[in-house]
This record gives sequence, structure tokens and C-alpha cells, in this order.
Amino acid sequence: MFRGTVIGFGNVRIPSDDNIAKLVDLKLILQKIISSRTFHEEALAILMKSLRQTHDTYISYRAWSQMIFVFIRKAHTRFATDPVARFVPATTLAKPVRTKGAIGVCLRLYQRWVVVIACHLTHASALQRIQDYHKVMKTLKFQTLCSFKGSDDIFHADCVLWLGDLNFRITLDPGIDWKLQLQEPSARDIENALQHDELNLIRTKELAFTGFNEAAITFAPTHKFELGTNDYVPNRIPSYTDRVLYWTKYPNWIECTTYNCIQKPSQSDHRPVYATFRLEVINQRVPRRFNSDRSNESSTSK
Repeated sequence: MFRGTVIGFGNVRIPSDDNIAKLVDLKLILQKIISSRTFHEEALAILMKSLRQTHDTYISYRAWSQMIFVFIRKAHTRFATDPVARFVPATTLAKPVRTKGAIGVCLRLYQRWVVVIACHLTHASALQRIQDYHKVMKTLKFQTLCSFKGSDDIFHADCVLWLGDLNFRITLDPGIDWKLQLQEPSARDIENALQHDELNLIRTKELAFTGFNEAAITFAPTHKFELGTNDYVPNRIPSYTDRVLYWTKYPNWIECTTYNCIQKPSQSDHRPVYATFRLEVINQRVPRRFNSDRSNESSTSK
């Protein structure tokens, strides 16, 4: 079994074999766009302070204002293939830089194929978010999957993790004072709020994310906060915009063991969400006919 943690909007220290950190909405300044690579390198250096002794940087990839980092415990690195990354912009491009879209990473670990999709969907309407989803599904292809699985479609992987700011909202205010129960919210209040959650309604109608699963939400809404406080922004319905979903061919191949957020004031209007998964892997030698089948796809940072 292999254990991995995926993190959005922040860094959570959880001992794990595999750690995936996703950052969005970097503070880019148009006049300094050429030198903005420095921020990417500084962010990686900060993360590696906690992981250097135990993990290798498997891939660090940046596309405009989004970044994804994947770290693998040193003992497992030699059992992972070279990663491949792709960026898909959202249906509507924000200006002056592309702040909406998805980064996909494809990898094989112990002969188990995994695709990780870290996204920031549009904040406009639910319909546009659905369109973003379908554009990613249509556009995100990996030739490495075709070589081993017969198709470049992501659903030919063994597992797919989809995380990030999906931007789906609570459409009806349940009238809950979340500030009074940030650390231990009422299960009934969470259930009442999620009855009006766009993502749940869309999945029920099979308009998007059909076949994906999500662990039970046990935390208060993660958006939108006044910066540096525990106060939600007035006149905005607190929502679960930050999510971690997963898909697998067979239910026993992957299990979500932790799904939570960090309710701590920061300089973001979101709270970091994290999930830990247990992945069943195959520890067998790769067939010889695949050893020379190398992809020409690039996994370098933008």
C-alpha cells in the first residue's frame, strides 16, 4: 500500500510517501512577469525545508498563476516513471494573465497509473465551471497512457485525483454562524449547507464529475474570509469552493483516509484543504517490451 497527501492553498505537514501541493492565484505583477520564475523557486525551497531529508522533488510545474509540486519519499522514487505535465486554460481567459485552468500530471508508480489534476475553475457561473470541466476532460491527454493503456484519455489511468479551487458555491444561505463553530462544526449544519452545494447538485444530475467520489465533508466552509481573520466576508454565502475528488477503476484500489482543512487565519481568503489517500500498488517488474517505450512529452516547468 502507498500513502499520499494532496494539499491545496497551503502546506500541511503530514508524514506521507507522496505529497502533492497545489498553489493558485500567485501575486504576479505584469511588469515583472519575466522574472516571476523566482517565486516558483522560492516556494519550492520553502516546501523542501520540511521534506528534504525524506522526499525528492518528483516534479514542480508552473503555468501562469498556478503551480503544482509532487514530492515522493526517497525509497519510492526509483519505482516512479518520469512525470508528464500539461496545462489546459479555462474556457474564459482572464487578463492580463491566465489565472483559470488546470494542470495535469501523469505518472506511473509501482505499475499503477495515476493522473493528478490541479485546477482553478472560473468564478463566474456554474454553467461556465461545467464548461471548464468538460474542456479539461476533452483536452487533457497523455501519450504515455496510450503507450501502456491503449488510449491517451485520463480515464484509462488507474486512478485520477482532482483537486483545487473548483469555485462551486452554496446557492442558498442556510443562516449558519460558522464563526462560532469553525473548529468543530455541527454535522447537521454541514448537511444543511451541502443540500445547496452546486458541486453536489451537478454531480447528482451527472452534468460534470460523473463517476468521481468525495470523502465526507466534516469541516466548515473554506471561502470567503477577510484576510488575516476568522471572519467571513459580509454579504457572501460561505462556500466549499476548495475540494478534492477522486476516481478509480475499482473501489479497492484507492481509499481516502483523511479529508480536512486548516482553520487558521492567513493572507488568503481561502482555507487550505488536504486529503490523504491509501493507494493499492503493484510491486512487479515492468514487462521488458515497455522498457524502451519512452515518451517525448516534456515535464519541465513553464
